[in-house]
Amino acid sequence: MPLTYPRILSIMPHLHPNQRLGLLEKCPSFRTVNNLFPMRVNNVEIKKCQITIHDKEYKVGIIRHYPGDVPPPEWIRLANEAGGTPHDVGAFGDPYTNAIQAREGLDGMPTIPETIAKEEAEAELIVLLPKSQWRNQNSQHREYEQVQMSKRVSELQKIIRSYNEQMAISELHFIEYVQLTITDAATQTQKFERVNYETPIYVAMYNLARLLLDRKTIYTRELTFDSREGLTWPNTLSIKIERDFKMEIRDRQIVSIEFPLKRGEFSNFSSLRIKFRRDRYLIAFQISEENYQDTINNLLNMVMDDAAPEQMARLTERHFPAALPYSVPGIDIGGIRVERHAIGNNARYEITIFASTEIPMVFNAPVNVSHWLSNYFDEF
Repeated sequence: MPLTYPRILSIMPHLHPNQRLGLLEKCPSFRTVNNLFPMRVNNVEIKKCQITIHDKEYKVGIIRHYPGDVPPPEWIRLANEAGGTPHDVGAFGDPYTNAIQAREGLDGMPTIPETIAKEEAEAELIVLLPKSQWRNQNSQHREYEQVQMSKRVSELQKIIRSYNEQMAISELHFIEYVQLTITDAATQTQKFERVNYETPIYVAMYNLARLLLDRKTIYTRELTFDSREGLTWPNTLSIKIERDFKMEIRDRQIVSIEFPLKRGEFSNFSSLRIKFRRDRYLIAFQISEENYQDTINNLLNMVMDDAAPEQMARLTERHFPAALPYSVPGIDIGGIRVERHAIGNNARYEITIFASTEIPMVFNAPVNVSHWLSNYFDEF
């Protein structure tokens, strides 16, 4: 029996998330039909070069291949096995980042100090080796001196060998690819797709985000997005979570968030970070100096019934870090943490809220989600 369009529409709501994702992988044109029905999954996690939906992880990285069955250097082999380097390299990489500079050091020709050290080692070895052989034949030579001389010969040979290995690595020809690694946790299988590395890595991530998330409504039990170098969002996305959490994305920006807390409205914020679990909630964002007072007034209204006067005074008097407890129905612990970060002559304030209740909190945007995110509460 042929699978006609009406039949596809009738079975689509009943397919397992992994089956729907598998159809998308094999037939991207299936996306239009797939977007007609919300997808219900256990978890969604979005990182700079990785998207996880339910049991499937999609990871983008840059891998390197050496033609002619040449074995790659150990650090390249490990990076390839891990799914590739999660940032741009070569012509697309930022030469001022520590990661790129370290990579160039592993890839490039020996440095001038290394070259000088190698030449000095060769000169010393020319003098030392004959002397060592002569002393080996001298029955009166003391054992201690022999051991020390052998150690020094080994050190010099290691310096020369390291130089030669680095020179050989710098002369190797290689080809780089963008690799998509699809890991299915349910079946413990992996699939790989590779294309020539001709555009920056964010282009591949954008295409992946469009395929998996664009114009979709997703119901999930858990949501995490955590990227310290910016996230790649699809054009349009609606994510809804248990207990009335809802996030809307339009034009690749977060335009609204409803979060289950005591009522509060916040705007003009950046560096948004969310970690949402079945029984724990965390949202963190940053504000500038000019938005400090309005934001603090909102926070004080939220904790008015729970925080002691001296705790609230820490915010108004700007004593940081400040931690404010508050209680809401249905949770054991709720709190707000405020910290100040000096950036030159300016300052930014990081607000972290964790709790859950049935009354929504609305965040007004748009928010440029490419901002770097904070490092706090990683253990959450």
